[in-house]
Amino acid sequence: MKKLIFASALFFGCEKATVPDQTTASEDVSYHYHVQPFIEMYCISCHNAGTASAELYDYDHVAATAASGELVGCLTGNPNYIPMPPSNSNQPNTFQIDQIEKWVEAGYPNN
Repeated sequence: MKKLIFASALFFGCEKATVPDQTTASEDVSYHYHVQPFIEMYCISCHNAGTASAELYDYDHVAATAASGELVGCLTGNPNYIPMPPSNSNQPNTFQIDQIEKWVEAGYPNN
């Protein structure tokens, strides 16, 4: 009887491990959790305060660049913008770019 209880507990107590879903609703995308780390990893080394190009060192500057369409345009290869980051640097993956697009679609909240 003890073996049966143990086996049942073992069988029903274990759940199949799952890979986290890499989809996030637009309202769940956060500037501080998704966008700011992305900017720090891929952009800030060239786009800090006082640069001749887009400054992306704080929320206000990132939001203004997002509002102009430049942020998503540069990341997605829109021919009206210079592709970023440069091809000789570390490149973001599609999921990361999707997060930026969702943040922009949500109205670039400061959250």
